[in-house]
Amino acid sequence: MKKKFLILGLSTKAKVWATILACFSITLAILGTLVGVCTDWQMLADEMKAGDYTPSDGIVEITDNLRLTRKGKSIFYATHPQLQKNATFNMGCGSDGEGTYTLGCYWKDQDEDEKEHIALYNTGVNELRERDVVYNFVAERNTTALHEMLHAVYDRLSEKDKIIACTSAHTIVKEISSLKKSLEIYPKNQYCSEAYARIGSEYIISLSGYKYKTSFTSREDVSDKAKLAADILSEHYKKYFSYNYELAEAHYRNQVTETALVLHIARMADALAAEKKYVLALIDGYYYYPTLARYYTANAAIETYNDHLAIYKSYYSIYAKIHAIMNSETSSSLASL
Repeated sequence: MKKKFLILGLSTKAKVWATILACFSITLAILGTLVGVCTDWQMLADEMKAGDYTPSDGIVEITDNLRLTRKGKSIFYATHPQLQKNATFNMGCGSDGEGTYTLGCYWKDQDEDEKEHIALYNTGVNELRERDVVYNFVAERNTTALHEMLHAVYDRLSEKDKIIACTSAHTIVKEISSLKKSLEIYPKNQYCSEAYARIGSEYIISLSGYKYKTSFTSREDVSDKAKLAADILSEHYKKYFSYNYELAEAHYRNQVTETALVLHIARMADALAAEKKYVLALIDGYYYYPTLARYYTANAAIETYNDHLAIYKSYYSIYAKIHAIMNSETSSSLASL
């Protein structure tokens, strides 16, 4: 009995120590987990800032379309993004009174630097389909949201990361003439943030290792130095969002559609000018020497010209509608145009 008692005694002590060690290990594991979670203090701060924000259905849809990571979503919601109609939108993002439109903006309160805002213009129209023209306004809304969110991301970068991001962006911008030209209007203190946001929301899919198709600019169109810069930025962007190829393709199609529409209208205008000159010559010829044949020839030319003019006006109307819908300074809708 004594031997058994001693054995039981030793076993009890071992159990006590085992319990203490187990509790200690669990405590360390919990602390380790908490430390692991809490290492990204900025993300936690952003999630706290987003705590009193309830996204609308439209913002939730945008968030899903952008495929934001937890880190990206925390930054986006920390800015309390809002889809706004034109009057409210113009109050926050400004109105230049000249018809130059913008679809979104990101800013901080001057008297409270920690309070951020993203405003997105709600066009009220998702898509335009007329003749052979299709324009997707949802794609522009999503691209704009990503652009503005990336401004907030850039503000949060460390000085070291800003230097890397800015240097990489400069390398890329130098080789894309359209992007370089569009960024010339920005002052030096805004240039890097704007380039960073533009590349991430519009160009990175065609420049980096992201999936892309031949409809986008080939990587072969830029130097190895620019490709490397794009890959550096690509890895950085992936911390905040997983690229939505369909979104990028829709935005790309919009740009192609608008460019093609402008060229088509310009060519039609030139053709109409030449056709009008020809019609006037036929009319002058008829009045100079009126015959039935000249009358029918001039009349047929006039009818053809009027048909072409009507087609020209219809395409110009489509172009005007696209810009009127995206211009927050107008109160137009697709139905009223």
